[in-house]
Amino acid sequence: MSGRGLIILDPPAPEWTIRHGPPTVDIVMVHGLNGSRTTTWTQNGCFWPQDLLPLKLPMVRVMTFGYNADLALNYSTNGIREHATKLLTSLRDKREEPDELNRPLIFICHSLGGIVVKKALLNASIDEEYSAISQNTKGIVFMGTPHRGSNLANWSAMLSGIAKLMFMSPPKKLLDDLKTNSKALSDISEDFVKIVSRYSVKSFYEENKSKRFVTIVTRDSATMNITQEEALPMEGDHEQICKFSGPEDERFEAAWKAVRRLIPREENPQH
Repeated sequence: MSGRGLIILDPPAPEWTIRHGPPTVDIVMVHGLNGSRTTTWTQNGCFWPQDLLPLKLPMVRVMTFGYNADLALNYSTNGIREHATKLLTSLRDKREEPDELNRPLIFICHSLGGIVVKKALLNASIDEEYSAISQNTKGIVFMGTPHRGSNLANWSAMLSGIAKLMFMSPPKKLLDDLKTNSKALSDISEDFVKIVSRYSVKSFYEENKSKRFVTIVTRDSATMNITQEEALPMEGDHEQICKFSGPEDERFEAAWKAVRRLIPREENPQH
């Protein structure tokens, strides 16, 4: 299941829909550099989007999106555009039925996956083909996504840090390409600020330093500093911030409750 494209995860138990009714909220998970549809969200065999999240929020249908995130080329302007388009077309096709078309939608993204989601929502905001996605997106949970840097050198340093953590020994070409693409990623984030007022945002930032004893995406970089954003600390380094070991993991509680606060009240009796 660690491939590419958008898949709908099976409910955590047979007859789930019979017991809880049909889903009324869609959640889409998007991984970052060198991630995958499953491993990004898995710790000690616990794949929390499937194993844990529906137990807390039984009204959700969870989807996970995979794309080629191994090379810096895939974070170039063209690469991100392609990933964003694939995400939008796949999501449109998964939400064709009348009860799906206007269903509330929430994105959860790790690291540079947040840039892909930003680009997708920017495109959806100006393309009638994806208007239902744009209009029904209620919120986004960012986990260690770099939103801003003081300058391009700062963006380049963040991208280099992410690559060194996720690849351990990234080839020089990867680092050079990421440096070249830093302006494209910065521009997407700056453009997204112009439309972000449409959404509620939860931005988790890493509290722990990485194996290399540095904070990869600092609190300032991992937050937008906008009124409709809730900035939240998460124990763990940049790689661990999106992985939870089980239902007793306090970090999971912080994550699922952040998602719950994004769900419209009429769809969320627990709210």
